[in-house]
Amino acid sequence: MKLATLAAAIVFSVSATAAQAAPVYFNGPTDYNVDGDVYTDGVVNVTVDGGTFNNAGSICLSCGIAGQYSTGLGVYSHRGDSHQVDGRNRNDIVKFTFDHEVILEAVTFSYVDSNDEFSFATVDGGPLGVIARNVNIPGTGFATYTFNSIWQGTMFGIGAWDKNDNFKIKALHYSKVNVVPLPASVLLLGTALGFAGFASRRRKKA
Repeated sequence: MKLATLAAAIVFSVSATAAQAAPVYFNGPTDYNVDGDVYTDGVVNVTVDGGTFNNAGSICLSCGIAGQYSTGLGVYSHRGDSHQVDGRNRNDIVKFTFDHEVILEAVTFSYVDSNDEFSFATVDGGPLGVIARNVNIPGTGFATYTFNSIWQGTMFGIGAWDKNDNFKIKALHYSKVNVVPLPASVLLLGTALGFAGFASRRRKKA
């Protein structure tokens, strides 16, 4: 490996480690408007907002209100709406904003029946938007979906697309991402190697 390449590898290898997975629960006494409310596992805080999304996956946060119930979160988005996240008339969604970088690992649902599916939103090079629809929720009643891919960030959304989809969101399971700075001695070594590589290139050119 060239000295300059090795130096870059050392200097920029600030390690990101994930802490042990932790859940945050959203069930509690009935509250018909928890938009902007903060939930916590004691370490990471999560802000909740309700809304809807359209066919293009764009999210409207002024078009729905998140509510808290004994079995989890729902969204009210139109007159006569149920207290669940559903796809009837409008496509409900709950936005979750973390105050730390996390890896989202799983979602626990309630009020699940055999036909229920969910939609998933994340930030993918732009604003928060729906990137996957009709993801099957395994099981009925209370059911947990575990993500196969690694979704890392601070903002996610869980919604319902089809009129037959209706459920509540009881919990999110995630790991906090910790950035571990390198010791000063290692940074000095990286700087020295970088300078040595630069000097070597200068001699070759001469």
